[in-house]
Amino acid sequence: MNITTTELIKTIQQHTDWVDATTLAEYFDVSTRTIRKRIKEINESHPNLIISSYKGYKFNESDYKDDQFENDDDLTSRSEFIIRKLLSSTKPVSVYDIADELYISDSSFERSLKVSKSMLQSFNLSIERKRNHITLTGTERNKRKLINYLISKENQGSFFIENEITNNYLSSSIDTDDISNILSTIFKDEDIFINDYGMNTILFHVIIMLDRVLSGQYVTQDDFDYSYHNQRVMQKIEESFNQKFNIKLPKNELNYLSIIISNNTNNFSFENVDINNIDNYIEKEYIELSKKICTELSNSYSLDFLDDNFLVNITIHLKHLISRAKYGSYTHNPLTKNFKDRFPIVYDMATFVIKEINDYLNVRIIDDEIAFIAFHIGSYLENKKNIKDKIDVAYVYSEYHNLHNNVLNTITKQFEGDINISEIIPINNYNPDNVKADIIISTATIDAKSPLICVGLFLTDEDIKNIRNQIDLIKIARKKNKLKKDLSSFIHKELFKKEYYCQDNIEMIKNLSEECINLGLCDKSFTEDVLERESLSCTSFRNGIAIPHSLKTYSNKSFISVVVNRKKMLWGSNYVNIIIMLGTANTDRERFKNVYNQLAQVLYEPANVRILSKCETYEEFIEKIIALT
Repeated sequence: MNITTTELIKTIQQHTDWVDATTLAEYFDVSTRTIRKRIKEINESHPNLIISSYKGYKFNESDYKDDQFENDDDLTSRSEFIIRKLLSSTKPVSVYDIADELYISDSSFERSLKVSKSMLQSFNLSIERKRNHITLTGTERNKRKLINYLISKENQGSFFIENEITNNYLSSSIDTDDISNILSTIFKDEDIFINDYGMNTILFHVIIMLDRVLSGQYVTQDDFDYSYHNQRVMQKIEESFNQKFNIKLPKNELNYLSIIISNNTNNFSFENVDINNIDNYIEKEYIELSKKICTELSNSYSLDFLDDNFLVNITIHLKHLISRAKYGSYTHNPLTKNFKDRFPIVYDMATFVIKEINDYLNVRIIDDEIAFIAFHIGSYLENKKNIKDKIDVAYVYSEYHNLHNNVLNTITKQFEGDINISEIIPINNYNPDNVKADIIISTATIDAKSPLICVGLFLTDEDIKNIRNQIDLIKIARKKNKLKKDLSSFIHKELFKKEYYCQDNIEMIKNLSEECINLGLCDKSFTEDVLERESLSCTSFRNGIAIPHSLKTYSNKSFISVVVNRKKMLWGSNYVNIIIMLGTANTDRERFKNVYNQLAQVLYEPANVRILSKCETYEEFIEKIIALT
C-alpha cells in the first residue's frame, strides 16, 4: 500500500490512546521500519507533532492542518484513487465516502478532485458533479485508454503484467497466462508474426476489455469506424474466449480488438522482406516517407546513413506506428525511461524522426513509441561503429616459423571492435621515427615513441589485460581532451549562470534563448524550434538535468548556455538542478552529437549532478565535468 503522510497522521490522530508501530504497519500493509521512518520524517519538519514512547505513538494536539504535510505525491496518489473509484463504479459516487476512505477533509478532497480533473483532460474525459455525487463522463474507449495508461505507469520497467497492479484497476480476476496462450496459439496457426512488445500491448487491451465487458461496459460503433481485417483470426478469438471465459464478445468489441491486433502484428516475416520486394508488403507512401526521413536524419546528424536493411525495418515500423497513432493506440514500452537516460543522443535522433512524422501527419506520439524508433537507430549505429573511433596499432614482430601470425590473429580477434592494425613491421625494418600508431605491440623489446606493450610468442591472459588497459587509457584521454576543447569553445563565460530561476521550463527556454539571440549566437527562430522539440518529448532526465535544444534550426555559432542551481525546479515530470541549452552551427553537427552524448553520460549519475550543482564559477564547472568524464 502507498502510505501518504496525511493518511498516517490522520490514523494516529483518530486513536484516543497510544497506537504501536505493529498495529500501524498491519493497517497500512507496510513494515514497522517504514512506519518509524515516516514518523521520524514528520517530526524532523514539525518537531514533536507525533509523540513516541514505549507504548507507541500519539498525536500531539497543536495547530495542525490536514494540508500542512500535503505534497505532490500525496495529491497524485489521492487523485488517482478518486479516478480508480470512478472507473470501477457504474453509479455516481459520494464525495463524502471517498473523503472518508482517504482520511482527508473536504478542503483536501477538493484539491485532489481538481488534480483528478486535470489528469483526465488529456484523455477527453471529465467529472460531472451533482450536489455531493460525482460521475466520470466520456466514451468507453477513452476510459480504457486511461486504465491502460494507469496500469502501464505503475508497471513501468517490467515486461510482465503484475496482478497486484491490475487488481487496483480491474474488478474481475483474469488469468493473463490463459489469454497469452490462446492468442499465441491462434497467431502461430494463422501465420501472424508478433514480438514481445506487441503481445504485451494486446494483452493489456484484452485484460481491460474482458474486465469492462464483464461489468457491462461496452465500446460503441461511434468510438471508431473499422471492420476487422482477418475474419478467421477474430472468429477463433471469439470462440476461444467464449469457451474459456464464458464471455460473448459483441461485434464492436471484436472490431476494436482487431485494430489493436492489426497495428501490432504482421502477416509476413521480417526475414522475407528486402529492399527489392518491400513494395509487395508495404504501401508506396510509407516507403517514400521512410526514405525522406532517413535522408533528413543523415543530413542533420552527420551520419553515414543508411543502408537498405535499416530502411526496410524502419519502413515496416513506421507504417504500424502511423496506423496506431491514427486510432490513438500505442504500444507499451517498459524500457523507455531507462533508455532515454542512458542513450540520449539516440533518443534525440528518434525524436527527430517523430518530428518528420508530425509534419506528414498531425498526430500525438508518446515517449514509448519514440523509444521504439530509438531501438532501431541504436541497433544500426552499434553495428556500424565508425573506424575512426578505433585505436591505431602497429605490430612489430620477430620472425620464427611464422609464430607471430598466431599472436597477430589472436590480437585482431580479441580487439576487433577497438583497434585498427595500421602497420605490420618486421623488427629488422623497424624505425621508431616512422611509426605513427597510438600503440605499438611487439614480440621483442624495442625503443618506441608511442606506448609499447611487449608480448610473447604465445599470447597470455596478462598480455590481453595489458593491451585492454592501454586501449582504455587512450580512449579516456581522447575523450577528455576532445570534450575539454569543445566545452571551452562552446560555453561562453557570459552564458554561465548560478542560482538563476524561472517560473517554469518554458520561461527558462525563452529567457536563455533570448540572451543568445541578443548576443548574435542564433536567430529568433531558434526559440520556437527549441520549444517545439520540448513539446515532442521533455528534455529533462530523472537524474536532475535538462538539456533543451533545437532539432532543425542551426545557430550562427555553436554555444552552450548553462544554469547551475542548488534548488530544484520542475521541468516536465522531473525536478532539475542543472539546465544546459545547446545551440549548434551547421558546420558543428558532429561536435554537437559528441558533446551532447558525453555531457549526458557524465550527468547520468545523480552523484555527478550533486557535485556540479555546487560549482560556483564557469572555470570550476568545466574542470569538474572533465574530471568526471
